[in-house]
Amino acid sequence: MYHSIADHAVARYQTWTVTPQQFAAQMHYLHSHNYTPITVAQYAICRTQPELLPAKPVVITFDDGYADFYTQAWPILQYYRFVASMYVVTGLPESTQPTPADLAPIPYMTWAQLHQIQQGGIEVAAHTHSHVKLDTVMLSQAEWEIRHSKAVLEAKLGRSVTTFAYPYGRYSPAVCAAVKQAGYAAACAVRYDMSALNDEVLALARIIVQPNHSLADFAALLTRQGVRRKLLVQRLKARLWRIALRAYLTTVAVPTLGAALG
Repeated sequence: MYHSIADHAVARYQTWTVTPQQFAAQMHYLHSHNYTPITVAQYAICRTQPELLPAKPVVITFDDGYADFYTQAWPILQYYRFVASMYVVTGLPESTQPTPADLAPIPYMTWAQLHQIQQGGIEVAAHTHSHVKLDTVMLSQAEWEIRHSKAVLEAKLGRSVTTFAYPYGRYSPAVCAAVKQAGYAAACAVRYDMSALNDEVLALARIIVQPNHSLADFAALLTRQGVRRKLLVQRLKARLWRIALRAYLTTVAVPTLGAALG
């Protein structure tokens, strides 16, 4: 899981920015160690037909739709003939509105660029329309964000959108149900873990690649043992947050949504 690929990270976005040199080295590692990238949509199909999986599959994903994917990451992916999945916040390309405060104030890909990368083998899929925390808004708003982002992408790019990624990796049973109802075949969470064929298809695990990861760290993250060793703290924090949020919504803030969280 990547976000921005850039030489210099903007303030408060350093954790989510990997340099082009790091990314190139990581893609070279995958290539030289015989990994075969597939998209999330392809992975969703392989989950029910595991015989279709390559020997060493890996799914490379990007969230938000930053323009530096087009200028920095995509040429590297093209060089190795790698596919990937790009999750786009559909309200941001060519928008005149201010960038949401939680996202990097850097350019986003245009619709023409998104169409070009899609034609080049990148899966362009949905990441809501305005990057809201789906597990904290009213369910009706979450449902609109989930449906509308799919409709916008399909109208703009002319291709069916079958997968989704939760902003911040945050979801609930009710949000997952809305994703399924909207017609998605799979959805990506975070969960700081490797995805397994028996994972819930609407909450696939991903690993965030961070700028402080050395190439040895990156190699270790491609093994379950490496993930458990390096990401245990993040996994525990995420789990505690979900427990606390569920208790808060159930007892204090929004009882109707809290009940939907299960």
